[in-house]
Amino acid sequence: MSTLYASVAVPRPVRRLFTYSVPPHLAPRCRRGVRVMVPFGRRKLTGYLLEISESASDTAPGLPLRPLEEVLDPDPVLDESILDLTRWAAEYYIASWGEMIRSALPGMKAVVRRVVRITTSGSQALQRGGGALLDASLPKIARDPLAREILGEIDQFSSESGAAIRLEDLRRRIGARFKRTMLRRLERERLVEILEVTGAPGPRPRLEERVHLASPAIDSPASAPRGPRQREILRRLEEAGGALAAPALLEGAKTGRAALRALAARGLVRIETVDSPRRPLSLEIPTDPIAALTPTPEQQAAIDSLGEAITARRFSTTLLQGVT
Repeated sequence: MSTLYASVAVPRPVRRLFTYSVPPHLAPRCRRGVRVMVPFGRRKLTGYLLEISESASDTAPGLPLRPLEEVLDPDPVLDESILDLTRWAAEYYIASWGEMIRSALPGMKAVVRRVVRITTSGSQALQRGGGALLDASLPKIARDPLAREILGEIDQFSSESGAAIRLEDLRRRIGARFKRTMLRRLERERLVEILEVTGAPGPRPRLEERVHLASPAIDSPASAPRGPRQREILRRLEEAGGALAAPALLEGAKTGRAALRALAARGLVRIETVDSPRRPLSLEIPTDPIAALTPTPEQQAAIDSLGEAITARRFSTTLLQGVT
């Protein structure tokens, strides 16, 4: 099978197209009009695939081509009419074709996010070491309290949601103690993996942690809550009917996650991550009916002039002068 090359427009003020090689596993999905993720310098950008060919004559001889990273769409999001319109607009306004496509399709930019997941070695290191005495066979980094806290948060989130945790969420859970250098050390020791994933365009689902009361009564001394903070968490859950969002629960109980994790370890509460529907802000704001607007004579003259060209489907240039 011959090597394929893709001509891609990127949303940057560069008027030429860029050529990338097409990995064999992506070739069946490469169609004119799909969005693709491409390396661009040190970054990754959402580009628009415009042509597929078996030659790359526009590249410098001997210069290795970087491959496409990912095809983002199962079907083209740009039809021929949009491609023709945006190409004409790019030529007319002496602009980048990629920028014109982005202007025509707002909100279609994909987002690259970093996520962290614990490896098998990381899970084993977390399970082997515990309590006051840590396993001497553990890697040195796995004995560090902050490293173990980071591993524990990743492991807990992964077991609840079945996925890796976003880097920003991990930083938020650890708080001010979080250190990026510690995470990189864990990655070097192969205890965690840091991956880049492509997020779909548009608003992401809002994830919410909810805490459920697993046992309304304390049956044995071994499972009894220890300390006023744990008892306060249970009391608030009982008053709320057995379930509360984790942030509201912790804020109301004036305590941190350590008390909540201790209750979960004793089987008294269950923590789960669920999708929380977003309610548009516009639905919360009362709106007044908009009164009918009457244009001034100067505005009406401009409207009539524009309307004539639109009705006749005639391309023309119109200058609006002054405060019209």
